[in-house]
Amino acid sequence: MKNLFQIDRLQTKSLTKQICDGYRSAIAEGRLKGGDRFPTCREICDEFGVSMIVSAAVVRQLGREGLIRSRPHSGSFVVPKESTAWRDTVLFVNSGGTFSAYAGVLSAALRENLVRSGFLFESIEMPSRFIGKADVARLSATLAKRPKLAVLLHARPEVIAAVEKAGIEYVAVDDGAKPYAGKVSGLCRGSVFSDYSSAISNFVEHCKSAGVENVLEIGFEKDYASAVTALRRAKIKVSTLRIRETPEFCHYGHVQRAGLAAVEKLLLTGKGALPDLVYFTDDYLASGALISFARHGVSFPDDVRFVSLATKGFEPVWWQEVTRLEWDWFAQGENIARLIKDLLESRIERIDATISPEYIKGETFLTACARGGTLPYAEVVHGALREYDWTDLRNAFCKKKKQGGKKSELEKNGRTSSSCACVAWRGGADGRDDE
Repeated sequence: MKNLFQIDRLQTKSLTKQICDGYRSAIAEGRLKGGDRFPTCREICDEFGVSMIVSAAVVRQLGREGLIRSRPHSGSFVVPKESTAWRDTVLFVNSGGTFSAYAGVLSAALRENLVRSGFLFESIEMPSRFIGKADVARLSATLAKRPKLAVLLHARPEVIAAVEKAGIEYVAVDDGAKPYAGKVSGLCRGSVFSDYSSAISNFVEHCKSAGVENVLEIGFEKDYASAVTALRRAKIKVSTLRIRETPEFCHYGHVQRAGLAAVEKLLLTGKGALPDLVYFTDDYLASGALISFARHGVSFPDDVRFVSLATKGFEPVWWQEVTRLEWDWFAQGENIARLIKDLLESRIERIDATISPEYIKGETFLTACARGGTLPYAEVVHGALREYDWTDLRNAFCKKKKQGGKKSELEKNGRTSSSCACVAWRGGADGRDDE
């Protein structure tokens, strides 16, 4: 049973995924037949030079998918095809690069829901577009297994060409400017279009109601989450800082550093250069920017309001809830899986759907008057979280100041602080300026 396939340690795909994919292919192609004994965890370790953690994860995953079955005191065995009763195979092709967090979440949601419904699910990751033209040789070999349907995420022209050349029907999932129409071949069975208009509209309305007059948008050169047009229609001044994407942006750390560098440049002349609001069209750019804001003692929303695009579970981490346009890709994956199932079962002729992020109002956009002494201020004290009412904290601060208590450097400048953030106070406890 040795040499069924090989793994490539230079690939960005995890060893667990590579080994699972290899065994799935071996079972689908008949190289591992129903009733054959499946390798033990130790045998997998010896065969591929991996840890017991990896081999155990492989056995668990294939067991969940119904490809192998354990027998007490006997080991695991390949389940005969007539027992698995796989209805069809769905191939997921990610053309957005192997480091896309939301692509991984979307793929997991599709796999879980389609396997539960009896469909065999395979996935393949193509290199990022920054590395150059994709090598479709491995994709062509996978397409030779004749999957029933291909789901193409961020479909690149060479990927679409390979799928159409193989005569495989497909659905395009993209966040492009408009739904993919497909070629005249008729193999395109529809598209799932990412629509930002509703979330951006809610964001702009929030800006108008809060009296925001100028916004700085920081994002990439080609950005479908841009709110520039909608903000300008609302008579809000917008300036932009565009970051050119490079091959290094395949790694999250490089994107975060780009966000940090952008804010460092913005704050060169001090906090007086800050607009009313900064909007980031990428959550990793925003995560890097927050490091720079914290370094310079910038407080949200006192010094500037902060809004970011975000993926649920990967949103920028801050001590306050971040105001965001949030994608829930697992929930979206469940919805797309239901549509794919309906398509394969001929309940619908094609898929023409839109998915949208949700605009969530957090604490980084609240105005001073909107707080009104009702929201708590959190301070970390000896590892414990203490909460204050805004008004109580403000009154306590002003009372201490009037009593001539010892002040920190921040308090001398009209600030009180915690290990999390700085909050600026203006005026005394009764609303009048201190003498």
